[in-house]
Amino acid sequence: LESIVIPNSITCIASNVFSFCSNLISVKLSERVVSIEEQAFSNCINLRNIELPESVINIKDYAFHECRSLSSISIPEGVTNIGEGAFYYCTGLKEITLPSSVSFIGEKAFMFCGVGDPENRPNQYYDFVAYTVKGSYASEYIENLGTELDEEDPPAPVDAYDYYDIV
Repeated sequence: LESIVIPNSITCIASNVFSFCSNLISVKLSERVVSIEEQAFSNCINLRNIELPESVINIKDYAFHECRSLSSISIPEGVTNIGEGAFYYCTGLKEITLPSSVSFIGEKAFMFCGVGDPENRPNQYYDFVAYTVKGSYASEYIENLGTELDEEDPPAPVDAYDYYDIV
């Protein structure tokens, strides 16, 4: 299974439903999906492309844990909850867009994102670019990861978002 299109009859991606699908590369979710449950795509190490529809509200704990081939993710406006470890150990994830609608981000949600091989970088827990709305919960979360607002222009401007570079 390398790619899948989720039909409109599905509103929830169940826990563990695609866990350990190591050949899965691409997923297209229906516009009716509202929740991605615990570990739904956990350990899909070759998953490169998933577009989250605007219908999504919840991304549960460890939903994308160890999706090491994801390089960017745009969380759509409307998502309120990003669970604990939701993108934990997504070592290839270098660019994250977080909307103003997010009101909760769990512990370790983005830990080890973008660091490549953590074994070679033992003291580095984050190395990604995040786009957030200034003053939002998400921007405060990013700031609390120890980041500073970078005054340079973002490499790919996103309207109404500030640029943070986590190093």
